[in-house]
Amino acid sequence: MIFMNKHLLVVDDNSVNIELLLDLLDDHGFDNVHGLSDPRHVLAYCQQQLPDLILLDIRMPHIDGYAVMEQLQEHFADQTPPVIVLTAQIDDDTRHRALKMGIRDFLTKPFKHDEVLQRIRNTLDVEHRYQVRDKQAE
Repeated sequence: MIFMNKHLLVVDDNSVNIELLLDLLDDHGFDNVHGLSDPRHVLAYCQQQLPDLILLDIRMPHIDGYAVMEQLQEHFADQTPPVIVLTAQIDDDTRHRALKMGIRDFLTKPFKHDEVLQRIRNTLDVEHRYQVRDKQAE
C-alpha cells in the first residue's frame, strides 16, 4: 500500500502507549514511525523532518496537546501535518476544542488495533487525495 513509507510521529507521555503503537504499526508494514514522550521536543523534531501524520496525546505534563498543536500551526501554518488525537477521555469540550484546532480524528485509549490502523489509513488517504487534487490544479 502507498502509505507504508509515510512518516508517522507518535507523541504520548506514556512510553507504553508509544511502544504499543510503534509495534502495531511496524507489524502492519509501516516502516517510518517514531515516538516522542516529551511534548516539548515535538516542534524541534518537526523542524528537522516534518511527519506526514502525528498521533498526539492531549493530556501530557509540561505542555498539553493543544499547546503542541498551536506551536505547529504557528510555525508551519498550512503545512502543519494532520493530527489524530490520542485520549482516554473524549468529553464534549475536548472534542470541540480539538476539532476547532483542525484535529482530523480521535483514537480513544485503550486502543483497538483495527480501529487505529483504519483511522490512520483513512487520514493518510484523505491527505493523499488533497495533494493529488492540488497538483492537478497547478
